[in-house]
Amino acid sequence: MKLTNKARKAEMQSQIFIYILAMVIGVGILLYGYNAIKGFKSQADDVLLLQFENGIRNDLKTISFESTKVKTYDLPSTVSQICFSAEGVDAIDVQKEEARQLALKKNYKYPLIRTAIGDYLSSGSKGTTNNVFIYPNGEKAFFTGVKIEFDKASSGDPVLFKCFDIKSGILSVRIKGKGSTVLIQ
Repeated sequence: MKLTNKARKAEMQSQIFIYILAMVIGVGILLYGYNAIKGFKSQADDVLLLQFENGIRNDLKTISFESTKVKTYDLPSTVSQICFSAEGVDAIDVQKEEARQLALKKNYKYPLIRTAIGDYLSSGSKGTTNNVFIYPNGEKAFFTGVKIEFDKASSGDPVLFKCFDIKSGILSVRIKGKGSTVLIQ
């Protein structure tokens, strides 16, 4: 049976409609898949941050007096720096650390720490209660439940604020139990 000219045009139009519909469905599936993968990655990053928070809290609370351990923590690839602060860190200490980072050709700013210090100072105290800050996520800061201290600077001044660069999503720190405080190196 031979198709007439009108029938061929109608068949061609229906095929074009089917191709366009298939393309729209294909693009929809690709977009859904992309968003799903992006959501899974975000959830995985959240889990890594939570594991880090719980892990470092437990490690700092359970280290014995005068024992030293090197601990390694996995972090999301978006994290570039972890900062620790001792009790009583103030805005001047944050400015000194920013100057040190600038001398190392890094332009890090620490608004989360400044905000935490401001909140704490407005409550009538000196320094900040949070002692771990995650960058560049910035919205993540927490208190480990243990007072942190650092080795003295070469000038002999106490170090109240220290940051560690994260390489390949891994933070490696040496912790030493000092009784009621923990030394982080």
